[in-house]
Amino acid sequence: MPQSDSSRRFGVCVFAGVEEHPLAEALPYLDAALLRGATLVMTSLHLPEMDLRRAADECRQIAERTRAANAMFLADVSPRALDMLGATPADLSTLASMGLDGVRPDYGFSPADLAAIALGRQLALVLNATDTEERVLATLADRGCALAGTWAFHNYYPRPETGIDLATVIQRGAVLRRHGLQIAAFAASHGRRRGPVFGGLPSVEDLREIPCAAAAEVLFATHAVDAVLLGDPSLDIAEADRLASVSEREVVQIRAERDGTASRQEQEVMEAVHRCWSVAPYLVRTGNPAARSAAPAIPRRNTVDRPAYSITIDNDQYSRFAGTLHVTRRALPADDRVNRVGRVRPADRILVDLLQPGDRFQFVWMG
Repeated sequence: MPQSDSSRRFGVCVFAGVEEHPLAEALPYLDAALLRGATLVMTSLHLPEMDLRRAADECRQIAERTRAANAMFLADVSPRALDMLGATPADLSTLASMGLDGVRPDYGFSPADLAAIALGRQLALVLNATDTEERVLATLADRGCALAGTWAFHNYYPRPETGIDLATVIQRGAVLRRHGLQIAAFAASHGRRRGPVFGGLPSVEDLREIPCAAAAEVLFATHAVDAVLLGDPSLDIAEADRLASVSEREVVQIRAERDGTASRQEQEVMEAVHRCWSVAPYLVRTGNPAARSAAPAIPRRNTVDRPAYSITIDNDQYSRFAGTLHVTRRALPADDRVNRVGRVRPADRILVDLLQPGDRFQFVWMG
């Protein structure tokens, strides 16, 4: 499958050297994900249950595939993992010989260690998006490390109730963007989950128990994430398919339900791709002249009260605004000039909350 022009990316995790997750089972899944456009593949070299010698050999097998697919293969590392592999921040040759393209120092590394990795240029430095403070980024820049284009990956959290919230993703994204970094986060699998807890490996706690594609939709909608990886060793190719589908487009899809039988003119507006024109305290306003011109007359219908997250279209009594679609953010009273045509499903209301001016979105009508 050819990669899309979307700036979004997706990836998967394959855990090398772990008996519970045999590589022979993971390779077909990895091949399928790479075929579907995965450009990021991650493993970990500091799991307590990992067989280090076996992990080195399995990393080489993974690297054969990622290199052929032009994907980036990286590993979480700790100081102890480097020591056991005979490596240091200034000398990562043993990890490079395993086929890795980059390392993500997880904890226990000083700014000097991070600078040594970056300046050594044996492997790409991937920063910790969740915990790396701005003063560390400034120190790296002062030491001559080129940060623009560097990846920063959020943590994933095996234990339920410990993941970060979306506000942290957005706040950290603002900091990292100032330094030109690209940002990735993790979504939990609902296929095969990694032990010993089997609670999923997401970055954001509130997204732990929702399908990975829905979690990715939310993460991308924050504008603070450029890539989403399946944190667990899923093995579910259908999950990778759905994640790939979200990463291939830059139109936010919002599930909604119809409110009565729409007219032909309303239907044309409802099925269009909309651009968020502005976000006001009371509603999200679209600016879609094409949709309005396609529906020059919107008969008055269902002019009832508008609970929060109602989808409405201004009818022909609203003069020049006829055909304009809105999504209410608060409960509003009935207005003879406004038709209520649907409502956003509860699970997708967060996507409305995250819309920003300029975003493109469309409704997926569920009934």
